Amino acid sequence: MQRFRTFFSWLATAPLMSSPDDLCRAAELGNVELLQELIAAKAQVNAHDEKKRTPLHCAAEGGNSVAIRALIDAKARLNVKS
Repeated sequence: MQRFRTFFSWLATAPLMSSPDDLCRAAELGNVELLQELIAAKAQVNAHDEKKRTPLHCAAEGGNSVAIRALIDAKARLNVKS
C-alpha cells in the first residue's frame, strides 16, 4: 500500500508533460487555460503535430482568437508553413 501512496504523491507533483498534439488540440478547441498551462510547462509553441501543423495553425483553424493571442504572446512564429 505504501508503494501506491508514494507513486500517487509523485504523480500529483510530477511536471506536466505534453506533446505537440496536446498543444494543437488545446489551441484548436480554444482551451486557453490548458494552453497556458502547457506553455508554462515549457511546451514548444512552434512544434508540429502529426499533420505538420503548429499550434498557431490549429488555433486559426478553430477560429480561436484568444488562443491565437496566447500563442503569439508566447512567441509563436507567424511565418511557419505547414
